[in-house]
Amino acid sequence: MLKTRKLISLVLVVAMVLSMAVVGIVSASAAEGTYYLMGSMNSWTIDDAYAFTENSENPGEYMLMGVTLSATDTFKVKVDNGDKDTGWYPDGMGNDGTVDADGTYNIYFNPNGNPEWTANSGYCYLELVGNDPTEAPEVTEAPEVTEAPEVTEAPEVTEAPEVTEAPEVTEAPVTGNDAKITIDGVSYDAHVGDKIHYDYYVNMNGVPTAEGGKPGKITEFEGSLYYDKSKLTLLNDIEGKEDEETGAMLYENLPNIKSGNVVVANDDPSRLGYNGINLSGYNFSSEKVLLHADFEVKAAGESSITNVIDNLGSGEVKVVYLEEVKEQFGTKTTVDVECPHGDQTEKPTEAQPTQAPPVGDKAVVTIKDWSGATDTREFKIGDEFS
Repeated sequence: MLKTRKLISLVLVVAMVLSMAVVGIVSASAAEGTYYLMGSMNSWTIDDAYAFTENSENPGEYMLMGVTLSATDTFKVKVDNGDKDTGWYPDGMGNDGTVDADGTYNIYFNPNGNPEWTANSGYCYLELVGNDPTEAPEVTEAPEVTEAPEVTEAPEVTEAPEVTEAPEVTEAPVTGNDAKITIDGVSYDAHVGDKIHYDYYVNMNGVPTAEGGKPGKITEFEGSLYYDKSKLTLLNDIEGKEDEETGAMLYENLPNIKSGNVVVANDDPSRLGYNGINLSGYNFSSEKVLLHADFEVKAAGESSITNVIDNLGSGEVKVVYLEEVKEQFGTKTTVDVECPHGDQTEKPTEAQPTQAPPVGDKAVVTIKDWSGATDTREFKIGDEFS
């Protein structure tokens, strides 16, 4: 009888161990599941039409393409693995994501979050790919779609030459300028895939400096390069590399800034911010590139690139702002559209003072500033101005 009880106890222990192992296996598999977009657009229900798929080009990231959303739609992401305690992204109440405008979106989701994303508490990035989502009546006109006699006319449907003319379908990027980009007020035609090389020059030669200033030098600068991230991709490495000899951080976007305290950041999805300070001064006594940026056109449509200078200083105490010396300040912007089709050329725009030929005993001078605004004045021969 004692042996029988020991045997029963041993069997119970083995059964408990196996049960715990099974529970462990179920819990481990429960950590995996399908991610769904849930919100006001689908009455907060799990719907396979709103299921995310993994992005093969970026493991750990998921995507849901071509979703029609309306302005003020609210949403979250939920993982469903058959367990009633499935997770929400973000967790908690009162933190639903919202949609800013009607349209068709590609939605990207990362369960670990992405510091560059702002939607849904940093878990999602919403890419607007179409802004006319409400034309449903034309798409769903059942009577015209289901007219069997017209749909099944085999001779018209199967005309292979018209349907499969690959050259006409694929020649769009080559035969037309499908992107228009406005750069510092000047428009450029481009194709998807083209490269854009942007340079902003500064020349401090002859510019008056404030008290304690450094003639021909900049002691501090700050600016922002705004661009449309949905249609343009910034190609430069903004991390910077340490100079082995001087220990200074060198940045690809600031080719002539090689000392001092410098910051280049792209934390805002639509802005490349840059600033620096060096009390000894950066030498710009001749025309040099202050800011350089390379982009690739990734989507058709209209977009823009705009450089905004917030501060250019020369002096330890007072700062010379661009607005105060804009008629004497030497700046220039050059843009090169690198187009493999060969129909684009460099199209520079210079914001330098230009002088018209004298008329009689007078001279007419047109001055164009950094923003493109002009000011025309008349002077007598021999007059001096600054």
